[in-house]
Amino acid sequence: DGGTYVLAQTRARQGNTSSSHDGSRRVHGDAAYAKVDNVVVPNIDRYGCDSKFLTPKRVLDRIARSSPTSMSRLAVHVNPFSPSRTLPPDNKAVSDHVSEIYIEGGKGGVILSNSAADLQPYRGVILSENVTMVLSDKSGTPPATQRMVHKYLDPLRASNQSLDLLRLDNVTCSCDVMSMILTGSELYPPLVPKLVVLQVNPSIPPPVRVNTCPSGFDRFEGAWGCSLAEATALMERHGYSLVQLNY
Repeated sequence: DGGTYVLAQTRARQGNTSSSHDGSRRVHGDAAYAKVDNVVVPNIDRYGCDSKFLTPKRVLDRIARSSPTSMSRLAVHVNPFSPSRTLPPDNKAVSDHVSEIYIEGGKGGVILSNSAADLQPYRGVILSENVTMVLSDKSGTPPATQRMVHKYLDPLRASNQSLDLLRLDNVTCSCDVMSMILTGSELYPPLVPKLVVLQVNPSIPPPVRVNTCPSGFDRFEGAWGCSLAEATALMERHGYSLVQLNY
């Protein structure tokens, strides 16, 4: 389950220029985008059920219409879930919002996964030479994930080029990883994706703010990862607005 966040449009506010969390809002200049439209179309979720959630591709299409010259045509997925499929003999993918980013959306980029089995379905359908698919560092720590993202993304990027999509799917320490990637470090500059999807723990409802990164990344029931309220507070500090919770 993940929260979808879009880099918010910079708006002039009379008498209100501060964030409710840290007293300031980071401004990205040209990297400010129009509000996502509210037209909803049916699609299939990863369980094969009808869903009216906005897919990442559709949000990116809306951003591209607002600011076409700003698009980098690059996306990064970390630990994507393998697509759900129908029963044989058809064996069709009924829930694959990863491949469409690179095939229909025509983007290049990086897909990192700590599971060769989860990568295999994408290797069979994403054939572009501009998409790098690799097994990630097994440790899964925030510094290791940041290093892997930059190792394979940076050769594809022009200097200071932004990123269209960053998605962390099966990542227990999603808030810690996202914070490190957005903030940067001594070794790596910050990334500023236009659209972010990161995994949250849906069992912890707002307004409860929880962020745990358990040793060994064990997911004890109700006590792992990042709550929606904590993820939203983190993303708002970096200038993002919540679009939806993918549940």
